[in-house]
Amino acid sequence: MKRDFEPKITAFCCEHSGLPSADMAVESEFVYPEGVNIIKIPCSGKVEAIHIMRALEEGDGVAIFACHKEACQFLRGNLRTEAKVTYISKILREIGIEKERVQMYFLAPSNGVKFARTLRVFYKNLKDLGPNAGRKEL
Repeated sequence: MKRDFEPKITAFCCEHSGLPSADMAVESEFVYPEGVNIIKIPCSGKVEAIHIMRALEEGDGVAIFACHKEACQFLRGNLRTEAKVTYISKILREIGIEKERVQMYFLAPSNGVKFARTLRVFYKNLKDLGPNAGRKEL
């Protein structure tokens, strides 16, 4: 079953770091898994816990791409989101879902290589975990 399983990933991408890196990955033909749902956000700090949990209900993993800690365009948005991800990890553990399904990555705005590589590794890790037990049946 895991062999045929294709993880569904939602990637929240800060428009100051993750999104330019995603665009660079596409333009430079750096390969990352097909079917990644990229959601543009003005700052990672705008991603609320409910958005992450809903994305996880619809898929197998959530990746959040934020500015480096010292480079957030909104000063502390990425730090607030890091705290949210820590909180969500505890909730996931309590309800029996692997915390590895939600990951946050800090990225420079021009790093298409790291963006693509990170998504490939995340995809492989999700494939090893198998389908999300908390995913709603479609």
